[in-house]
Amino acid sequence: MAYCEDFWIERIYIIVEKYEKSDFSFTDVCRAWHGFVFCIEGSGVFIDSMKNKYPFRKGDVVLLGRGSNYTIKMPGTCRYVTSAFEMSFLGQNGTFPKVMAASFDEQTLIKEICEAFEKKSQNGLSACRKLLIDLYTQFFADLDKNETINTKSEFAQKAARFIRATFKENLTVTEIAKHCQIGESYLRSLFLKEFGVPITKYRENLRVREAKNMLRSGLFSNIEIAEKLGYCDVYHFCKNFKLATGISPGKYKKSLDTKK
Repeated sequence: MAYCEDFWIERIYIIVEKYEKSDFSFTDVCRAWHGFVFCIEGSGVFIDSMKNKYPFRKGDVVLLGRGSNYTIKMPGTCRYVTSAFEMSFLGQNGTFPKVMAASFDEQTLIKEICEAFEKKSQNGLSACRKLLIDLYTQFFADLDKNETINTKSEFAQKAARFIRATFKENLTVTEIAKHCQIGESYLRSLFLKEFGVPITKYRENLRVREAKNMLRSGLFSNIEIAEKLGYCDVYHFCKNFKLATGISPGKYKKSLDTKK
């Protein structure tokens, strides 16, 4: 077992360079081990569990954690390094998954790690652990540098992603802040600065947009829409819809009929 500051690496399962001649796609609904994917040639997109898409290209690395749910797509020919190993942390770690550019030193370390693992010897694995610790120490240092710049925006973006996934539920701002691991008042301030509207207004806009889609379909009554979108009753749905659009759901539906 190798140990360095707040994390250590135990068993190393695989570190290998791969080449794909045509479009490559891989989905893992619950990754068994930590690891990384480093793009040597080509480009692609990383899709996380919330369906957020993060493009990556030559020289970029995707850091993956145990339990991650994700898809990686690389159109055309591509060459990359993939890996799997046991990594443990002394404290709570929320780094993964993450897409970032690898520095020249980090790319050199990845090459040395591949060479050490290929030796398939005890000395090679020991060297591989040491190099992995050096690599992740640099990764974490890079993330720390960026965190002071991006943390405020990331908290707001994380809240927005959570709201988009749960906007039909009546979660309180306190519950949303707890999910984002940040104080409620501070999140309200960051969110307003980032999106220009309060958290509750952002969610209401999502509900009204979905209500319009349901009204266009002609398959739902106002009562059904109110129930499916988390309103306490049809009165509040109609009231909020009119406040947002200037017209009632009924008039909105009639306006669609006149346009046909």
